Amino acid sequence: MSENTSLLSCLIYRAIHEPETWQTYSIEPLVELLANKYDLAGPENLVQIKVAKKFVGRLKNQESFATGVTSIFERSRFGLLLIDETFRVIYYNEKINPYLDCLLDIKNKSFINDSLRSVIETKISHLIQPTNGELIHLDFDELLKVNIYLRLIQKSNFTSAVSGDYVYQIMTVSSEDNNQQIFQQVSKAYSLSEREINIVQSAVRAFASGGSIKEIADELFISLNTVKTHLKSIYTKSGVNSLAALVSLYLQHEVQQLSAYLGCYDKTEYSVCNENDKVTVLESGQELYYREYGDPAGKPLIVLHNSYASRLNIPPQGDAIADKLGRRIIIPDRPGFGKSPANNDYPRVWNKQLAEFSEQLNLSEFDILGDGLSVRYVLEFAEEFPHKISKIIMCSPLLHLSNEDKYYSHEWLSVTTKFYERSPEVATEIYNLWHSSASLLVHDYVEKNIEYSTSSAEKGVVDDSSYINIVKNNFKESAAQEGVGSTADFHYCFNKSKLELSKISIYTEIWIGSENELVNPDGVKKIFNHLPNKKILEKEGYGEHIYYSLFEEIIV
Repeated sequence: MSENTSLLSCLIYRAIHEPETWQTYSIEPLVELLANKYDLAGPENLVQIKVAKKFVGRLKNQESFATGVTSIFERSRFGLLLIDETFRVIYYNEKINPYLDCLLDIKNKSFINDSLRSVIETKISHLIQPTNGELIHLDFDELLKVNIYLRLIQKSNFTSAVSGDYVYQIMTVSSEDNNQQIFQQVSKAYSLSEREINIVQSAVRAFASGGSIKEIADELFISLNTVKTHLKSIYTKSGVNSLAALVSLYLQHEVQQLSAYLGCYDKTEYSVCNENDKVTVLESGQELYYREYGDPAGKPLIVLHNSYASRLNIPPQGDAIADKLGRRIIIPDRPGFGKSPANNDYPRVWNKQLAEFSEQLNLSEFDILGDGLSVRYVLEFAEEFPHKISKIIMCSPLLHLSNEDKYYSHEWLSVTTKFYERSPEVATEIYNLWHSSASLLVHDYVEKNIEYSTSSAEKGVVDDSSYINIVKNNFKESAAQEGVGSTADFHYCFNKSKLELSKISIYTEIWIGSENELVNPDGVKKIFNHLPNKKILEKEGYGEHIYYSLFEEIIV
């Protein structure tokens, strides 16, 4: 049980703190969890997720600095003390209690003592530029027999109750500390051998107790030269140049838990300009907000945005391109996205809602485009209302029709599909957690995500500032209602569809890039093998952003 609890913790940690890379680095723990035989949906396994959700919720609601940190810091295996730039104590956890008498002022325990303050001021004065989140070793009171570190966390505008631009985090690390899970995770990231991992574990223990390289050699029963040789290799692989830096690297990886939030949280309320928004009310009372682009009298194209987008889902020059080509592009917010209120029946009744929406806009026939997971909605609509569709366009299609189909996708999507099948409750909760975290860090998340996902032919197109701003605004809109729409998409689309592709005779264009990291061209050909009237356009050098980068060519 403990091993799998640790795996689940690892998955949750990545969902919260590494949203831009969680797909890539969550494959292994997902696989291991899938291989386990006990019920992942059991209440004892949801406790960690509930704690993490509570933490994220507190940060979103901005209740207070103290309540925001308590959920995570109380469970830390390190002693933690937070102070502001006036050296006033904000918070400390129980694990630092044994050392408080040596850290706090005797007369006024609301502040740290003069000795510690002097050490911190000296360290900070020697920093050319304070680095947000960097772990700095403090030479302070060797009699404590514990290592003390300092981290500067940029406060931004998280709370007005804390003075200055930074929050100082003081951390105590005991020589008895030895967390196998974190050593394995970090060591794997730097491709360390088993012997090198042992060296690192011994180094952390030795350094925390004021020891030396000789102590590492004695503990592992190897020579001093052997230790030095291994350390040289470890330094090269991990990009550090000293034992202190190596220890700092390992500790920092685990205790970065709040730095992203405290450094990047954007308190400004987000709102999209309303002047171009339109709304229609369906017979059920459901409001659907939408935007129109291009030529009002042009040939209509309804775009069903992907799961991280909204009615804003068009490239920077998309309006002008559509106008030039004589296209009338209509993009509705599906229920739970942007301004369209969520409903419990989405996406089960979406086909009928979309049909009614098109009738209210007097569209007797139109082209329809889907991107990513939304291609399932496009095809299901075409199957139920074929008389309304003149042409289907699909970009980077993700579809799950059979057990075999999952293997044609990127490894992460394949494993995630299995995870949703095995334990939909846990999978959905973790996805919710990730989406909340990514929306809190949307500026940083989008830029890093685009950096990772931009293909060779898309460079200079999707990674410029105007495109990045559109993606940011889209993601914010997808998260506007706590991400309920995108969560529904994931839950629905990662379960098998009952679509019968052989019955859809409408002409269909499928656009796929050769460098797509989500689904490969060969996989697309196999999945859509039974679609009778199709044309697959495989574009060399393009990836998952093909809808944006080849927009003009696609809507022609």
